[in-house]
Amino acid sequence: MVKNSVIVTISMFLFLMFYGYAFAGDYQLPDTGIDKCYDDEEEITCPSPGEPFYGQDAQYDGPQLSYQDNGDGTVSDLNTGLMWQQSDDETERTWQEALDYCEALTLPSGGGILRLQPNLHTRRSIL
Repeated sequence: MVKNSVIVTISMFLFLMFYGYAFAGDYQLPDTGIDKCYDDEEEITCPSPGEPFYGQDAQYDGPQLSYQDNGDGTVSDLNTGLMWQQSDDETERTWQEALDYCEALTLPSGGGILRLQPNLHTRRSIL
């Protein structure tokens, strides 16, 4: 069972990674908050274009991460509009059981959709 779960997880990750990459277009990912540059051994002053180690995460700006605790067991991502469940019941499930679990959930914050399979916009925001 564990081996199958690992295979499914890896397969889904690879699919989402390549599918999202192929259609990323001009979508701007949220900023990671990383603000330091490094060579292969230590922190350095961020390099200029053409210099070794140029193009690190710290050299790119994106929308700042922004979340809102809805006070009802959910958190909203203010950049994407997605709503996330803060925690689950720590029960290990098969894929189908996880789908069924999500289908049975109700959102206390005025509706919305809980889904296990992300759409294109969601994949772009989490990859």
